[in-house]
Amino acid sequence: MAFSSNKENNKDTLVYVTRLIDSNTGAGADSSPFTLPSRLVAPSAGEGTTMYYPQSSSLDDKYLLLRRFYGSAYTALYVVDISGEEVSPPKLIEFPGATEKAEDTAISDVSFSRDANSPHLLYCITNGYGDFGSVVSYDLDTGLVTHITTYSVGIQAIRSILWEIEDLKVTSDNITFTANIEGWTSLFVMPLSGSHKNTVIEVKVDWEGGWLTFQPNGDKPNEMTLAHASYRSRGYLTHLNLTPLLGNVRRDQSGDAYVLASPSPYAQAAPPIVPNEVPPKLIRYKSFDGMEIPAIYYHPVGQLRTPVVIHIHGGPESQATANYRMSVIEPLYYHRLTVSVGLRIATY
Repeated sequence: MAFSSNKENNKDTLVYVTRLIDSNTGAGADSSPFTLPSRLVAPSAGEGTTMYYPQSSSLDDKYLLLRRFYGSAYTALYVVDISGEEVSPPKLIEFPGATEKAEDTAISDVSFSRDANSPHLLYCITNGYGDFGSVVSYDLDTGLVTHITTYSVGIQAIRSILWEIEDLKVTSDNITFTANIEGWTSLFVMPLSGSHKNTVIEVKVDWEGGWLTFQPNGDKPNEMTLAHASYRSRGYLTHLNLTPLLGNVRRDQSGDAYVLASPSPYAQAAPPIVPNEVPPKLIRYKSFDGMEIPAIYYHPVGQLRTPVVIHIHGGPESQATANYRMSVIEPLYYHRLTVSVGLRIATY
């Protein structure tokens, strides 16, 4: 088990590992306290406050991946060899060919491969190769990077996606991730074996659209639970099995692979009915420099024209999405206009 703590000096967040098997704690099946020995594997760097957090361990228990936080826009990835009694300091992983400065790069959703044949292959999301967070893999043994979704001139990716990747999870059978495309979530899967090995496939889920998150089933890596949030509901759950879908992979006009998915609902409380609910509509307009800007627009029922107050808050943080909106009944209507390229427009 790996964990982080500031117990050394109440300032630095450092990483420790402890052996759970044969730990000889003398613990009993009661509430009596016991000591679980641990060892420090990521000490203070001595450069101001150090903040390390464990991310993933390789299947052979040789390596542990760490993220070091410098700020919300700058995180670095480290690896430490934990296989021996003597632990070397964490080693910085520098992705070859990165186009962005290290201090402008963020790395997230880091995970080692769950394939025993490639235990030192890692997957992560990074914006080190462009403006968007993209999925890449990196082999610790060879130092090679494979671009899975990177959209950048001069880089050949398995499937270039010109949108921010929001979530990435790795199982023994596939990697699955979501992309924030104009405020709506799109789901993608890349099988790691079989006839569609290393093909990025969009999973077009049959629902009203909005914000989607997922969690794979550890025992059945091709199954997952989806959490939906839309203009109709704060959230509800469905179940999706990828196995039958991968038998019917289609191609669109651009040659990109996709499958159609109808998830099964779980038995749960029905979301409340919102009176006069308004589905969002995607509109676009041109900026002063000619760039096309997508916007999520909610138009009140029964009105042809209505006033709008636009509040630009900066960006690109905190982008609004096609999500559930509270309904307020007041003498004045409350409307919402959302720009999905780095701007969130507030409601008044």
